[in-house]
Amino acid sequence: MAAFFGGPPKTIVGTTLSAVPHHLYSTKLDESEWKPGTGGVLAIFIEGPCTDTHGNLFIVDIPGGRILRLDLDSTEWSELAQWGGEPNGLAMRSDGCLVVADYKDGMLLCDPATGEISSLYKRRNLERLKGPNDVIVASNDDICKLDCLISNGISPNGLVLSPDEKILYVAMTRDNSVWRCPLHPDGTTTKVARFFQTFGVAGPDGLTVDIEGNVFVTHSSLACILVVTKDGLPLAKIIPPQGECSGTNLTNCIFGSRPTDRKRLYYVESRSGVVGYVDWHCEGVQPLRPISTNGHAKGDTNGSSGTAPFVKPSTRLRQLLSMEGVCHQAPGVYDGICARVAIEQGFPIMYQSGSMTTASRLGLSDLAFASLNDFAMNGMMIANLDPRVPLIADADTGFGAPPAIARMVQMYDRCNIAGFHIEDQVINKRCGHLKGKQLVDMETWKARIRACKIGRDSIPGGSDIVIIARTDAKAPMGYEEALNRLIAARECGADVAFLEAIETAEEIQNAVKVLAPMHLLVNFVSNGKTPWYPPATLAEWGVKASIPRHKLAIYPGAASKTAYHAITSSYKYLKETGMDEVEALGLKPVDFFNSMGLQKEIEIDRLAGGDAFAEDA
Repeated sequence: MAAFFGGPPKTIVGTTLSAVPHHLYSTKLDESEWKPGTGGVLAIFIEGPCTDTHGNLFIVDIPGGRILRLDLDSTEWSELAQWGGEPNGLAMRSDGCLVVADYKDGMLLCDPATGEISSLYKRRNLERLKGPNDVIVASNDDICKLDCLISNGISPNGLVLSPDEKILYVAMTRDNSVWRCPLHPDGTTTKVARFFQTFGVAGPDGLTVDIEGNVFVTHSSLACILVVTKDGLPLAKIIPPQGECSGTNLTNCIFGSRPTDRKRLYYVESRSGVVGYVDWHCEGVQPLRPISTNGHAKGDTNGSSGTAPFVKPSTRLRQLLSMEGVCHQAPGVYDGICARVAIEQGFPIMYQSGSMTTASRLGLSDLAFASLNDFAMNGMMIANLDPRVPLIADADTGFGAPPAIARMVQMYDRCNIAGFHIEDQVINKRCGHLKGKQLVDMETWKARIRACKIGRDSIPGGSDIVIIARTDAKAPMGYEEALNRLIAARECGADVAFLEAIETAEEIQNAVKVLAPMHLLVNFVSNGKTPWYPPATLAEWGVKASIPRHKLAIYPGAASKTAYHAITSSYKYLKETGMDEVEALGLKPVDFFNSMGLQKEIEIDRLAGGDAFAEDA
């Protein structure tokens, strides 16, 4: 055990990011049975912060019985779910579902895409949990929770695993200490001891760790976060900025999950609703999160937590499209590098552009040079880098007659591609923003869509791959004929409408209404025919439609054209100076490889017992 004495650790002052706006304060306080230790009623009491790779911070509001979401970039707040329970702990599984420890309702699941709440599990014989307080999810999706079942723990109130997951740290609030619990392979523990002793009226609360093994201990009565080394020695003290929040109600902290903020520690103050942050010198622990392939069960009630369900990319895409009042951005990707960057930046969907795939794989222009195999193999590589981020792929004209189109659908589905778009140009097609396009007749067009549906329906075990109907009819035949072709596609089984080279806001808004209940996809090509509209504006147009439809915006050239200019500049610099431009910019090889998944592969090697990639090996 290490006691908190001696010279004071260095003090780091945090920065306030945002606070829960008053219009989101709970209005149902009289209905809540939850009361703080001092009694009375609270309008807000936030806890359980949890981050995702898309730049969201999720927190629970205990008296409000709900989960709130904070967009870390825009600092916009929203209510994700409300069910009248008393949630306290929050953690994320590998499938993106939030695990909730609820005093009143036990262990729950929340789907961030829909806000749906469901029961995770109960004890054997349906015995009610005694009041779960906190929860963590290990790298293999095992769940560790605090429940009021034993008496030798002195008010346990926070949990965290060491980076190697061999030690469980538990905050004992009324004992003013943190306990260290060595874990055995079967999940049991022995030789439990005090790891760190503090002082004050109220003791430690939430805990988190960084990759060096330092433990971050929130302490409300000391109005700070104590940073303790893995040896139990005080390293630093983090305090909120004076005047913005008292710090006396600090309850928990968590590191960011995006590569851009993994060194940023976020903290929450319960009664003020304040969220603040500190930039740390190293990353927080990011558990290895394998994707399970055992189906899509929401949870069970037989006393077993099971493993994380795998949500097919196509199902995930449909979930995203069903989100109300949202227009999702899908950047154009064409190789592993730009796909990795898109995933790092937290985009919910990716788009494989046909023109850019043709350019990158073949070095040719978009004139129907690429084959089905070119598109499918490229899509398979991209779609499986992280199947949680669904990929929409270009399918040109379907690569042949109806039987070939049905085969294309089945091949795309096997490649884990979530959705595709097929168009009404002739087989010798060209880019939709070029002149001189030629189209097939209406009956041939409808046959293509029907072939897509037949191909999907004949996949063994079923498939929900998303069919996107693209028409290029606006330029040669006019706007009304383009709408007629999309209406015909809807009647033949298409899920999403793609009106290429749409030119005005009025055309977009009218298409949303006319084509409902189909979703509308808008294609933004750099220096193309479609004006730029922000996603929030597109989402607003969808909400105001007579039958609300939520749109998808794709940006096929977002990476390729930028890369073209960057590569041109780099090669010019090399030719003129004899030196790699990246050398001048200071990008180390390891930094690039980390973006390509190096740390995950090192972790797999470590878990398997290898040391080939160990530090200094």
